[in-house]
Amino acid sequence: MTLQEVFDAYDTKEPVKFELHELSDGTEVTLVNDGQQCWLAKPESLKSAMVTEITVPELDDEIEVSVWAYEVLCNKVRHQAKLEEAFEADFGTRNWP
Repeated sequence: MTLQEVFDAYDTKEPVKFELHELSDGTEVTLVNDGQQCWLAKPESLKSAMVTEITVPELDDEIEVSVWAYEVLCNKVRHQAKLEEAFEADFGTRNWP
């Protein structure tokens, strides 16, 4: 099962949102918003992470699977701190981790 399939199969009360943005210099970034915090990823890195084959552990419920999948994503695609300043200049301050 791919990480994208896990995200598609399990929906939480506050699903993670992925929003593609283009900065004023033409750079594309994906804003990942989990309802608690926002962070940036390069779209190609995010796409690569989402097609990664993973083995889903047996957990107690769908919420735990969703949280686990999100943690896997965070570990695969790190926050892009160098894009933060340019993003905030174009779109305003976000709730960064």
